[in-house]
Amino acid sequence: MLKLILPTFIILGFLGCGNSLTPKQIEARKTIEKKLYKRDNSKDIVYDSKKNLIWQDNIEAKDKKVNYSSAKLYCQSLDLAGYGDWRLPHIDELVSITTPYKKEIMIVPAFKNTASSTYWSDKVISKEAEYILLVNYDTGKSFEEQLSTFTPYHVRCVSDSKNLFTLNIDVFPKDSHIQIDGVFEEYKKGMKLRKGTYKLKVFKNGYVTRKGNVNLNKNTSLKIKLKKAN
Repeated sequence: MLKLILPTFIILGFLGCGNSLTPKQIEARKTIEKKLYKRDNSKDIVYDSKKNLIWQDNIEAKDKKVNYSSAKLYCQSLDLAGYGDWRLPHIDELVSITTPYKKEIMIVPAFKNTASSTYWSDKVISKEAEYILLVNYDTGKSFEEQLSTFTPYHVRCVSDSKNLFTLNIDVFPKDSHIQIDGVFEEYKKGMKLRKGTYKLKVFKNGYVTRKGNVNLNKNTSLKIKLKKAN
């Protein structure tokens, strides 16, 4: 039994939705979405500055189909891009990444791995029986369905990024190496890290190595200059 419950087209500022969008409005909306949603191709995740979230966007976000209980467990155990606090998204979060102008898959273009099908949310409603809220990216609509133990749907996990901050490090010489203890990937300018204290090491052959700590509790920019070795 299916029941439509929510329109999923987001109104961004003055923009309309669905078939009411003019070509000019579509281009304006695309410009806004490019600012709000940034994909990190090296990590297979999408940064969502509208909701302050990090979205899973690896191939499993397109291919994996499981029942509701397995979907919850999958997100809880997911280890992706160095983050370990993944969960099933709320229904409003799933709805927020739909878009009305795409013809095949109704999702913001920053996402590269999406099935033209139905995705789990975490929202269960208790009536005469338990119902689950879902979003279908083929139609761009959300709906409720009686929760079944066996029905498989797609799963895309999400992580809260409220404690995620940008670290920018400018070094001289520019080809110096930057090492951050506890961070296994190579440093990139604009890297986003969890709130915390990190040990930094900046080094280059022929220069004096510099070490120090950075307390990352806000977006942080550093300038580090190495001195030539005697």
